[in-house]
Amino acid sequence: VAMSGDRGVSLRLGVDAPTKTGRREGVVVELDVVRNELVSYAKAHDGPAAGPLFAAGRDAFAGRLAAVAARHGLAGVTPHVLRHSGATHFVQVLCWELKRVLLRGRWKRLESLRGCAKPQVQ
Repeated sequence: VAMSGDRGVSLRLGVDAPTKTGRREGVVVELDVVRNELVSYAKAHDGPAAGPLFAAGRDAFAGRLAAVAARHGLAGVTPHVLRHSGATHFVQVLCWELKRVLLRGRWKRLESLRGCAKPQVQ
């Protein structure tokens, strides 16, 4: 986690093990609620300079994500769900073009995002 002031937060993914799209990939955290949770967690754990924020790996991150989601009244939130729901949010709520979401999320194929562009039945 890299923090710049109160609003700028980015994550470096795939430091110890590659993600689906490679090693040491970065992503800017766009949503205030997620940014606030990460900043709070980093401060409680001596900040990002102390090493990886989720040093125990993917399972530690998934557990923390589930706890934060539950606190906000959400169930079934996993890293995989987070990735897809984030892309859906950028397309359907913020009206980003698919190519912009593709680049931001490091998606390899535009076809992978087609489901994010479909209106969801409530």
